[in-house]
Amino acid sequence: MMAHHIGMCCLAVCGVAGLWTYDALFFFGVIEVSGIVLTFIDVFHPVKHPLWVKWLEKHPTISKVNDLGRALFLLAYFIVRAGLFTHLTLTQVFPDVLHVMSLPVAGRRGFSVPFVGFNGCFSLAFMGLQLYWGALLVKQAQKHMFGKGDKKKK
Repeated sequence: MMAHHIGMCCLAVCGVAGLWTYDALFFFGVIEVSGIVLTFIDVFHPVKHPLWVKWLEKHPTISKVNDLGRALFLLAYFIVRAGLFTHLTLTQVFPDVLHVMSLPVAGRRGFSVPFVGFNGCFSLAFMGLQLYWGALLVKQAQKHMFGKGDKKKK
């Protein structure tokens, strides 16, 4: 988690410095749409907030709203983070990185080729992280829908 935040900080600094300002509108703005829903459903996370979960069990209507929120989060996550994030990284960001690396120093606004490449690598790493988290969400959804399954007998 710490590496994720350090990486995001590095990319944000690059955006402020004038590199990737176009893509920053998506990656530091639109992508957080799924996080809005997550903030609300996270209140009822069974491990983080067990007292809220007990309260939720006594209020079936709010429990249904929470379930709807979970479904909305899943939908938003897969549209924005797994889908659009991956698509934009592969079709816009990485090709742009390769193009900028081929420019003369003035065309790169003084940024070095390794610095530009470093940012491209971070973009690919974050794309992989989004897909990894998406896979974890699929497993969670399967467990929620189909149960935990039988444990293997020794």
